[in-house]
Amino acid sequence: MLRTELLYRWLTETIDLLNELNNPEIVKPPADIVSCSIKVPYLLDELLAHAATHLSVIRPEQQDYYRTHAAHLQNH
Repeated sequence: MLRTELLYRWLTETIDLLNELNNPEIVKPPADIVSCSIKVPYLLDELLAHAATHLSVIRPEQQDYYRTHAAHLQNH
């Protein structure tokens, strides 16, 4: 369930933080990025870790929980 929450967060909010100017030269469309993760297995874990880190900031009461998961995803 957590991985689904993280993917949803990344697709709906976290990716927007990377591309505040909405410039396709800076960040590719989310579907393209997720599609690349099929060919590059670690990419999805990095996207989920990025979302977990984002959640650790906006939900300070659960900071340790999300940071632990972010670290696990990056070291998996």
